[in-house]
Amino acid sequence: MQELFNPTLKRNTLVAMTKEIQRTESDIFQTHVTIHIHRNHAFEPIQSIIMPFLHFSGIYANFVLSSYDDSLNFDILQTERENTILTIHQQPTDKQAALEFLFIDTARYTQNSIEYIAQRVKTLRSMIGAPIIVLLTEKEDSPTQRQYIKSCKILCKDIAQCEVFGVLEIVHSYYPNINIFDNIKADITGTRLNNAALLALAQILGLSLIPSFILPRLKALALDLDNTLYHGILGEDGIDNIMLHEAYIALQEKILDFKKQGFLLALVSKNEESDVRELFAKRKDFKLSLEDFDCIKVNWKPKSENLKEIARGFNIGLDSILFIDDNIAEIENVKHTGVKSILATNPSDVIHILSLYPQLRSFNISNEDKVRSKDISANAIRKELENLSQTDYFRNLMLSLSFTLNDRDNVVRITELLNKTNQFIATFLRPTQQDVLNYMDSNNHAIMSIAMNDRLSDSGIIAVFIAQCENNSLHIVELCISCRALGRRLEDIMLFHTFRLLRQYFGLQDTHSFIHYVKGPRNTPFLNCIGITENDKDNGKKYLIDKNIDITGLRIQENGLQ
Repeated sequence: MQELFNPTLKRNTLVAMTKEIQRTESDIFQTHVTIHIHRNHAFEPIQSIIMPFLHFSGIYANFVLSSYDDSLNFDILQTERENTILTIHQQPTDKQAALEFLFIDTARYTQNSIEYIAQRVKTLRSMIGAPIIVLLTEKEDSPTQRQYIKSCKILCKDIAQCEVFGVLEIVHSYYPNINIFDNIKADITGTRLNNAALLALAQILGLSLIPSFILPRLKALALDLDNTLYHGILGEDGIDNIMLHEAYIALQEKILDFKKQGFLLALVSKNEESDVRELFAKRKDFKLSLEDFDCIKVNWKPKSENLKEIARGFNIGLDSILFIDDNIAEIENVKHTGVKSILATNPSDVIHILSLYPQLRSFNISNEDKVRSKDISANAIRKELENLSQTDYFRNLMLSLSFTLNDRDNVVRITELLNKTNQFIATFLRPTQQDVLNYMDSNNHAIMSIAMNDRLSDSGIIAVFIAQCENNSLHIVELCISCRALGRRLEDIMLFHTFRLLRQYFGLQDTHSFIHYVKGPRNTPFLNCIGITENDKDNGKKYLIDKNIDITGLRIQENGLQ
């Protein structure tokens, strides 16, 4: 389906693809969501062709459209959703949108509309916790209108989980030569946007923007070498004859940019490792260095096997990896693993695809994202210490845990971890940032976050617990631990120490705690940890009795519990 990234797609082609997708069972989609469209011009021309792009992203979207409403009264929202917190195991319904989308033609307003639109967005945020995308169609292509969009962004910058875009801004960032307006047909189509702009918007929204707000971000890029990062075959052409023209330089710079955003990089190449090391040592014109790669798999084994080893080494799922290779056979051979892939036909195409690829875009690059590579690289050293006793292991690493109650300063990271963790997670509650803030403000809820560091790296926040006090008992309604923290002998310590601190916070004497769970496709490590077996129900709660945990050698800090 790589043709979906083509800049010359036709509407009739997309309509035909949509009909074909609609004939299939909807359960082939990984994620079913409702998206509310609050608009004052026609969204239907986008809605009719966006499904193939969302399908590629693994999303099935039910769009609920408002009437044409310049006043932005948000008439499709239900009053019972105002300022609510999801209850335990409550599943999304048509009334609980995963995304609020404002599609606004600014030409329908006076020149003083910026403040009004920003105020309405703030009102929407007070009504609902879902992420908000504001897409403004400019009156014209001019510096004044670009400043208009910039001013609206400034007014909305402090609104949680909200991003503002101009149609010209995002369309021209991908396709700078498109003329987006057709005022003559506006009365017929219901929008001033022409067909080319609508096609581009469907592609950008379906592949990049909407998935970035709904799906977890990918974690690693796995890269081939020959005819992927440069032109030529190392084993045949030799080091000096490898060609690195402008497009390949741009691609390597693009890859480096992903690393700066916290993505892990892996090298997967069928070559002699000694030749590859010599290549990077001699070719000073390369933008990438060998040290930029967090894992190097240069051998003659099947790449599917190497990718599985990379996932184990990074402690992430195979579906968190994007693999780039110029060989169609290699791409086909790794499909069964769940790894996502890009066929590297030429470097310029790869750059374009990467700019649109689902789950690569992020609007809040946290400090944890930036230090992830260093933390993963340090795992090799930690692995060498596995034979030490627990106390000696902790002391050698100078390992420290910091427990913080209702840490509003790190609400973005807390929300991110709750929405991205898959292996060690209890109920897949997937709260929004506003939900997290509501839990922190609630009298009978609390959120405990745990940060970790040792002498090798600062891992940042690696665990989150959402607790509820009910009938004088402690209920853990959600918990997650980052895969980076697993295997360091800390799971039981974090679990039972958090229980003790939360009982202390709520003033509970009972040493028993309920931990709620849902059996998911990948959270077996968590289920095993609390003793859930195949014979247990698919969801429920487990009654855990407190136990003494040996923390000798471990440094513990407690914050916000007085």
